[in-house]
Amino acid sequence: MKKLKLTLALSAALLFGAASMHAQSSLNVTGNSAKINGMTFDYSIGEMTLVSTERTSNFIITQGLLQPGNTGSQAPDADGNNILNDLSDRVRLYPNPTDNLLFVELQALVSGECNYELFDATGKVVLSRKETQQEGINKFQLELNALAAGTYYLVLTSPGQENQLQKYSFKIQKVK
Repeated sequence: MKKLKLTLALSAALLFGAASMHAQSSLNVTGNSAKINGMTFDYSIGEMTLVSTERTSNFIITQGLLQPGNTGSQAPDADGNNILNDLSDRVRLYPNPTDNLLFVELQALVSGECNYELFDATGKVVLSRKETQQEGINKFQLELNALAAGTYYLVLTSPGQENQLQKYSFKIQKVK
């Protein structure tokens, strides 16, 4: 009997330990961080939360999961100059909404391979493309004329500092 209890206790401890090894994560449609009147606000859109929701007449706040990151969108380099380290500050998409061509301007911190994936509203990949980026400003264009009018989500993956991949998503409106 003692052997059975010991085996069950050891199994439970191993299962509990293995379950706690997985970090929390979520897949969001988009999100951002903004400084307003000296206060930093982080938000994510598209996250399913099962905790609590607070409502006012102007907005809804739900408790959820935000990943920690850098406290600001600029960090000093070795020479003391500020560099943009948040991918959202280094990407421009235009025109949005668009009827055919979508132009992407990316300020790359390092050379490498940049991946573009365009998802439809059901989560299906409708366009996937890889581009070689050079350090500095890179300009690409995506042709969307074969796609139906609707809402799409562009997920851009780009190498960042210290070979860490940065991923960011953008909501794209296709018209006509």
